[in-house]
Amino acid sequence: MQPNPTDQIYDSSLLLGALLRITGMTITEIQWILQGSLILDTLPSTVRATILEKSEYRTSFCRKVLSKNIDVKDLNKIFGTNYDLQMLSSNSDSPNFPLNLYNFSLKDNQKYRKELCLLLKTKYNFSNNEIARFLEIAPSTVSKIFDETKFDETK
Repeated sequence: MQPNPTDQIYDSSLLLGALLRITGMTITEIQWILQGSLILDTLPSTVRATILEKSEYRTSFCRKVLSKNIDVKDLNKIFGTNYDLQMLSSNSDSPNFPLNLYNFSLKDNQKYRKELCLLLKTKYNFSNNEIARFLEIAPSTVSKIFDETKFDETK
């Protein structure tokens, strides 16, 4: 079975994005390195060790949902889906499963992010920091959501 070129491009762009985020470099700097215009004074083994040391394992969204015992019906209501617990469990680590594809820091996922924040706060009693870690967004973003909705945290 031949790998899908689209998947290869997507994987490559994810790796490039991770490299840029971890190193703090720009695309232009990466191009200069590849062209030989910018020479690193660090051994490749040291660069690799630094990248690995500062990286962390990313848990899939579905795996986090299962670990916190969040009701699948709540997710179906938010995302407009019709998944059951078995489907969620069997696809929990699949990077191509639709719920694992969401990045809640992106602007186009604002609606889902807001609804999930409210659900996690009201029904599951998550703190703002727990919500931020769960959705992989900044704690200030969570606070801003609650400020915008004039949510009373004493409830």
